Amino acid sequence: MNIPVVTNFPVIYTNVDLPTPPVLSLTIEPGAFLTINQGMALDATTMTINGTLVAIAESSRIIINVFTQTGVVNVGSSGSITKLGTGDLFIYAVFNNAGTVTFTEHQTYGGGVILVRGGTHTGIFQGEYLYVGNNDYASGQTFNFNTGSQLRVNQVNVRGGTVNLYGTYSQPENTGTALTVQPASGTSTVYFKTGVGILKMPENFSIAYGGKLILESQAYDYYLPKLSLDYMGELQNLGNLNIATQFLWRAGKLTGNGTTTVETAATFTMGMSVYTQNDFSLDYQTLINNSTANWNKRDLTFANSATFVNNGTFNANATTTMIGGETEFFTNNGSFIKNGTGTITTMDIPFTNNGTVDVVAGSLVFQQGMDNGENAVIDLGGGTLDPGDTLNLESGDSLIGSGTLAANLVNAGTVSPGNSAGIITVDGDYTQAVDGILEIELGGTEAGTDYDQLVVTGAATLQGTLNVTLLPGFTPQAGDTFFIVDHITSGTGNFSVENLPDLPGGLTIEIDYSDEGVTLTVLRTGTDTFIFLPMIVR
Repeated sequence: MNIPVVTNFPVIYTNVDLPTPPVLSLTIEPGAFLTINQGMALDATTMTINGTLVAIAESSRIIINVFTQTGVVNVGSSGSITKLGTGDLFIYAVFNNAGTVTFTEHQTYGGGVILVRGGTHTGIFQGEYLYVGNNDYASGQTFNFNTGSQLRVNQVNVRGGTVNLYGTYSQPENTGTALTVQPASGTSTVYFKTGVGILKMPENFSIAYGGKLILESQAYDYYLPKLSLDYMGELQNLGNLNIATQFLWRAGKLTGNGTTTVETAATFTMGMSVYTQNDFSLDYQTLINNSTANWNKRDLTFANSATFVNNGTFNANATTTMIGGETEFFTNNGSFIKNGTGTITTMDIPFTNNGTVDVVAGSLVFQQGMDNGENAVIDLGGGTLDPGDTLNLESGDSLIGSGTLAANLVNAGTVSPGNSAGIITVDGDYTQAVDGILEIELGGTEAGTDYDQLVVTGAATLQGTLNVTLLPGFTPQAGDTFFIVDHITSGTGNFSVENLPDLPGGLTIEIDYSDEGVTLTVLRTGTDTFIFLPMIVR
């Protein structure tokens, strides 16, 4: 059947008594038109569109090749399909587009073009909603958008098969645009092939439930405004990816040998999938956080030399575990904060701290130890830190705040209890090296409330420097005592350097080393003495 150029072009109307019968061949010649109204089905084993097919889906769908669910529809370079109205246009045949497919009218999450079977495209898709693949009808299909193709679609939903993007990809709108990879069943994969031309990325990327997005290496960096990765979803990044606005890493796998960077202004939430199954993993990927990350749920597994680099703030807010072997790493160059009273965060992965680790509440456990770089700061902000058998503070490193260190402590840096005044408890042995410093502030006579105290449940070995200062507004009185080091088991050695504050009114501070610990006592130095000499008169 041929549709030639005529004065009155044929129209397939709605509500005819009989459906349109299938034909072996249908050709719309260049310059010719065929119009299909809503509710109708059109079947042809081979359909060639070199003219224009107009599908008027005002309020219900139009279906091509639904009865045979086979055949081929070819849109030539001079051909076009225009879908009008808010209904859908379903194409069940293999579909090859070298011309133009336009579908701008729609209803919310509907009124688009649905490609069920695969095909090859060098032409233009221009519109609002494009649905690619459907494993419920035809699994394993391949959709090639080759060099020369233009995908100008605001909402692309991949629901089955494999989609290869070689041409150019952009969206007409500035907001509300999206690429969703979520199959109806089984799996689906979208490839951004090397050399693909990206004019404008969609605002939202969503990958879940068997969906996979593969970003091949490019001469440029990828920029995604918003990314959502959920259970059974996988993002394989083989290049450089920057996430600008939002990363909802609910679950799923972040893989590939590339680097993903969450930028400073982005929000970053981890582990909040509603699914109980855990596939949360970082595999062979370098993930850099420059923003504020909130790890709220589920365990995270590292594999194949994966690395997490925190340059911003990382909040561990729940009872969770991070798991990795000898070749996987977590490097903290920013602020790592443990929150959540009664919760335990376990870092079963090599951990290097070049920034600040702050245990605000709960417990933070480093099962493979904790390697502190230069000028690292550990703040026991009220919780418990277990850094392994021994925490080693090097020169420039600091342990501050109030809380419990569940390990031995070797101090060649600075230990400064409290924030103003507080208590650090070392649940183990304390060794202060010759370069080590203990800083104590005095603001009253109540330990932990008014003045700083170091409590050691094991053996204490003292040398190095003791710095004692007064908090603003506090003047000690004669007889005041301050039990600054409480070594419950035993103590040996003295501080090599004792820097004690000068007191007014003839007062001084005396330091006493005993089996119980180190005590400061305020003493009066003495009173004025007068000498009377006899007067000899001659």
